[in-house]
Amino acid sequence: MKKLATIGAVALLAFSVTACNKADPAVDYKKFQEWYQVQEQTQATAQAELQKQLTEVMSQAQKDPKALEAVLNTFAGKVQETLKSLDAVDVKSAEIKALKDKTKAVLGLSNEVISEQVKVMAAPTAEAQQAIQAKATQLNQAAQELQKLQADLKAKFEK
Repeated sequence: MKKLATIGAVALLAFSVTACNKADPAVDYKKFQEWYQVQEQTQATAQAELQKQLTEVMSQAQKDPKALEAVLNTFAGKVQETLKSLDAVDVKSAEIKALKDKTKAVLGLSNEVISEQVKVMAAPTAEAQQAIQAKATQLNQAAQELQKLQADLKAKFEK
């Protein structure tokens, strides 16, 4: 009888530990959405700054490659900060991890596309334009997948 009580207590403890560690997708979704809302404004500001700086650099008669590179590096740094902040969002749910991973992939790919587009603006070649077009197509597909995933999760968790 004592053994049975001990086994029961161990089983109960195991179940309670498992229940405490269980991921709550709704809580994880809320964390992700809070991060997303903050970063949406940050990214909009970063893109506006990028466009302003690019306009200044590209309007010069002699386009300075170093100035262009500095503008790109500044923007890439802001994207890296965004990616680091995304990594800091602690989610345990597989559904929300998939959303987080897809968001990270789209952010990285969009940074690559923007960087390549700016480089092509400075020195256009047919090969570079084709490469950008391929990456842009890949980015569009990834962005559509991300939007679908966001819509599905929004429908599921924002009732």
